[in-house]
Amino acid sequence: MRTRTTIALGAIFAALVATYMFTNVQKYRAAREAYEARKLFQFDAADITTLSIQQQGAEAVEATRREGGWGLAGAHSAIEANGPLWDLLAQAVAAATNERPIAQTGDDLSIFELATPRLSVEVGTRAGVLQQINFGGLDPMQRHRYAQLGGGGVFLARAELFSALDRALLDLRDRRIFTNLGEGLTRVDYERLPVETGDGATLDENVKQAATAIHETYAKNEAGEWRMTLPAEARAREDLLKKLEAALVELAGREYVDEPESLDDYGLATPFSRLTAYGKDGTPQTLLLGWLKSGEESAGLYVKRSDQRSVAVIDGEFMTKLPIEPGFFREKRLFTGEALHVKTLRYRDSRGEFALENDAQSGWRLAGAAGLETDQAAASLYLALIKRAEGDTFPEGEAPAELESPTVTIGFEFDDGRPATKIEIGRAVPGSDPIRLYARQDFGAVTTISFEEFQSLQAEAFDFRVKTLFAFDRGLAEEVAIAVDGQRYRFAQAGGRWSVAEPAGLRLEAQSDLSVFLDTLTQTAVRGVADPAPSVEVQGVESPVLEVSAKIAGPNPSAFGPIRVGNLKASASRERFVIISGRDGVYYVDQSLVDAARRCISALRRA
Repeated sequence: MRTRTTIALGAIFAALVATYMFTNVQKYRAAREAYEARKLFQFDAADITTLSIQQQGAEAVEATRREGGWGLAGAHSAIEANGPLWDLLAQAVAAATNERPIAQTGDDLSIFELATPRLSVEVGTRAGVLQQINFGGLDPMQRHRYAQLGGGGVFLARAELFSALDRALLDLRDRRIFTNLGEGLTRVDYERLPVETGDGATLDENVKQAATAIHETYAKNEAGEWRMTLPAEARAREDLLKKLEAALVELAGREYVDEPESLDDYGLATPFSRLTAYGKDGTPQTLLLGWLKSGEESAGLYVKRSDQRSVAVIDGEFMTKLPIEPGFFREKRLFTGEALHVKTLRYRDSRGEFALENDAQSGWRLAGAAGLETDQAAASLYLALIKRAEGDTFPEGEAPAELESPTVTIGFEFDDGRPATKIEIGRAVPGSDPIRLYARQDFGAVTTISFEEFQSLQAEAFDFRVKTLFAFDRGLAEEVAIAVDGQRYRFAQAGGRWSVAEPAGLRLEAQSDLSVFLDTLTQTAVRGVADPAPSVEVQGVESPVLEVSAKIAGPNPSAFGPIRVGNLKASASRERFVIISGRDGVYYVDQSLVDAARRCISALRRA
């Protein structure tokens, strides 16, 4: 293409772009001029200093813009204003437009529902301009409202403008109970007054607990962690106080009584409890809590800020975030870490030690344990027991001598980088009845626990092993071999029925004879570990009393066993030595398995 042609095409393109941009600018300018022509006011939202909203049949609510924001005036001057909403109302008024003139001044206003307006809005500015907009009914298209500016003619205003300005006092007031928590909470003082309940000996524990006085303080330290500071310096329940903090920040009134005749009517003359919340700037605000308000739809709790006259109703569910009893927010748990992040649990007591290791893919594994598989449910349940274990008293001063050589130590290593921790249980508290033991929480504080709590935390490696001998689908079993007292029998299944394959000439009198034995076999659990294992002669497993094996068909054919049951552990015992093919170790199994095998064989008949 020639240079001259290229230059010409470029000039044409530039002209087209310029024409397009000029057209759009003109359209924008025309639209802007049309909008400016329809605007009711020539001032901006920032110029508005007073606003008054009056719904039909209601008292006007007026607000004045002050240096610190909006404040309600007149009869509502004691009520805090919903500042962000009043800002939006000012913006809506400043942008109000006359969409189309409808009637001249002096026409009958009743046909437009403007004789008694649905809504009246008065606005005042820094320049002294004072205007009033009245809104009437909807036009036939339901998209506009009839409106009137001052005593002028009737025009159409957008229905959205009416909706934005049509606000009741409940919307226009600041419904937040605590207005000092915009940047967060740093401290909470909570006091629950004692309840007079008469003869304490006749009360059950729940009533006594609810009637007990509470006076406690919780504060965040420099690291942002919650601590109890009154009546004692101690670690606090982080999870419970975070829930309380979230509830305080969001707490809002649902209903209001702005001129209560008597606080006695709401249980607030002598409140049930009081709570003071401190914001990050150190400003405190105190809430008084009174009676519950009944009613299926309006149930709640009467409350009042100590610096306000109005009584509010809040959601009664807030009560569930408060302490139930003294010390409820104190950290009583022995283990405060995240159970989901425990990588290794190490247990040690006078009987021995073991370690449970948790792998994200394969789950829990008993470290160094051969033979039986690790019981996943048992490991998870034990960790849940540890997580629930709590102290009941908290001795002051130096750690007692009973904790110098712990009887039980449980250590924890984590997979999220947090440092390892441990809990310790020492000897009994001298003179305690019922018995309590000293314990150390995982963050170092000393507490005491009940003997029952101590027993629940005692464990040994065998507790975490899968103890069933066989676990297979009997419907897929095609062969079971049983050797009892030196005599071998083999059973085969075909078409859902069992028959005697060896020795020849025998039959099952009833299918249930073998089924009962198989039920016993699959439900029998190992009773213990022979550690250290005695000699082979003592075990008697080379010439077993009972030997069992099985072949399983199906998509994943497999073979179980054999298991060999030997001698009794002792002359008066019902436990026998047992070894399991493919698993290291010598175990004990109950005599009932041998008894079931003998009953099965004794029921065989000649064919």
